[in-house]
Amino acid sequence: MTEENLTENSTDQFYKAITGKDLNPSIDRLLSYLPSDKDQVLVVLKGHLLLEELITEILQEKLRQIEENPLGVKVTDRWMFSKKLEALWLLVNEEWFDYDWKALKELNEIRNKMAHCLEPKGIEEKIDRFRTAVSSAWDESNAPSKGLIPQLRPAIALLWIRLHSYQRSLRNSKKKSITKTCEP
Repeated sequence: MTEENLTENSTDQFYKAITGKDLNPSIDRLLSYLPSDKDQVLVVLKGHLLLEELITEILQEKLRQIEENPLGVKVTDRWMFSKKLEALWLLVNEEWFDYDWKALKELNEIRNKMAHCLEPKGIEEKIDRFRTAVSSAWDESNAPSKGLIPQLRPAIALLWIRLHSYQRSLRNSKKKSITKTCEP
């Protein structure tokens, strides 16, 4: 998949090819905020923010589905990405794929290195590991995009689409009761 595959002109075809569904307006927002691969730092920072926003929405939806929340846990913008990712893993663990966790964790490490170092060492290797994790997730799900995703922007977009698809299915599912039981 090339950068040309992610232009606004091909958004509808791209989304339909990836998800098998018609265009959702959210994908337009993703592609409008996600810059070209020319500036990797900006791609990582904006992609990270877009994914964090989506993770926050998923966590809020999962918490709404829990009948018992005696502590009144609320996910806010003040939570760090790593804590949101840990909470997401706890609430969604059985419903998600291993490679997505690896990709999200790797992207967070890339973002932290880029945000805190002027010349981060080993960043290209981390980006390769991120792209490999996203590619593996897509290969595992029998998606039309096979092989290593060649660029950072499409990899972030594909990960976002996977999370967004989960979010849509979560919103469409019946309210489920999540309760804890104690065994003697």
